[in-house]
Amino acid sequence: MGRLFQQALQLTRDRQSLLENQRLWLVQRNSSCGADPDTAVWSCLLELTKARTNSLETAIATAIEANQTSQSVPPTATITSQARAETTPVGPSVYPTNSPTSRIAQGDRARNEPPQSEGTSFPIYFAVSVLGLMIAIIAFNTVGHNRRAAAARELAAAEQERWALYVQNLAARYGEEAATRILAHEVWQGMTVDQLLESRGQPSDVGREIIREKTRETWKYHQIGRNRFRERIYLENGIVIGWKH
Repeated sequence: MGRLFQQALQLTRDRQSLLENQRLWLVQRNSSCGADPDTAVWSCLLELTKARTNSLETAIATAIEANQTSQSVPPTATITSQARAETTPVGPSVYPTNSPTSRIAQGDRARNEPPQSEGTSFPIYFAVSVLGLMIAIIAFNTVGHNRRAAAARELAAAEQERWALYVQNLAARYGEEAATRILAHEVWQGMTVDQLLESRGQPSDVGREIIREKTRETWKYHQIGRNRFRERIYLENGIVIGWKH
């Protein structure tokens, strides 16, 4: 996707709109995939990236077609060599070649004629320089893209390995069934404090009340106002006994 985005930037005539569109896609991707459970994040990112890649390919094809259309403008009419020949007087000059009048006429023609080009070495040198610069830029971008892609693959592999170790550790500590429910962010009666922390994380607030030998706690999550929370989980002596959404 990054390679296609750079190519689209080079071809499009409206770079600002393309940049704003990419920023908007990033915001939408983060908000959409960020709300998914951890096990669904990778699938969400993959689907959205595929869709964005297809959109960039369409934008590139449209830009190429627009550029080709703008370049196929019919050439302006020019005077052909035959027409120029028809406008050129033929026959001997009315003045002798060595006469003063002939020399004056020749001088006037010399002043009116455009100077002849002394060669095309500078345009050729300029074109070669520009071509070399473009090749260098493309090579630099290619190397940078390959390095970034390799770094992204290494990071993804490290994240997958870390996640696999985390899942394995959960299963070893609480059993496969409890580990599966924790990964799904579930809450159940009989859940321990450690399991609740693994499933829901630290609460926004905790209310505690001690009655004789019982310690009752209310773990509050997702604060939406003053002393207002979307979810309350009740514990007694470190064990979940109920909850309220």
